[in-house]
Amino acid sequence: GGLVDQYLEANFTETRYNLFRQARAQGRLLVILDGLDEAGARENDIVNEIKYILVNEVHLVLTSRPMERLQQGGEFERFRRFTVKPLTKQQQQTVVQRHFQDDALAQQFNRQVDQNRSLAELVDNPLQLSLVLSAWQAIANADSVSTVEIYEIALNGILERLQSTKSLQNAARKADSLPAGSHR
Repeated sequence: GGLVDQYLEANFTETRYNLFRQARAQGRLLVILDGLDEAGARENDIVNEIKYILVNEVHLVLTSRPMERLQQGGEFERFRRFTVKPLTKQQQQTVVQRHFQDDALAQQFNRQVDQNRSLAELVDNPLQLSLVLSAWQAIANADSVSTVEIYEIALNGILERLQSTKSLQNAARKADSLPAGSHR
């Protein structure tokens, strides 16, 4: 297998890896490759896997800072391109206010961003601001926090919410299948 298969196999249980393989075979796997510009020595390997394998087998989202290789077309001409511009301070404030719907919490968040340089560097990017807001309660008192830690906290929160939703759906299905008038 390619780099994506190697990553999935190395980082997930056999059961979960097999779910990924099944989703891929059914054309239902979404692969997000974040930061092609940060690939370093593996860039050519990744680009070749994108060109010859991934574009034909999975749904693919690729993020990168501007790179000459991406601008020239050729390898990436099939891709739609979007440029994400930094949020203005006003846009950031609007997102923060909508998220918290509470002035005191929004002000507490803004103070934390002002005091924590690593957070301040993240919040002008819409996706990263969303992740920081999702992870904020877990990092609210941290002196500094890395982007990786924020991603981990945010993704764990998302997975927990998905698992909770799935559990509720399963419980509802079970309740619906009980005969009328039966009790547990």
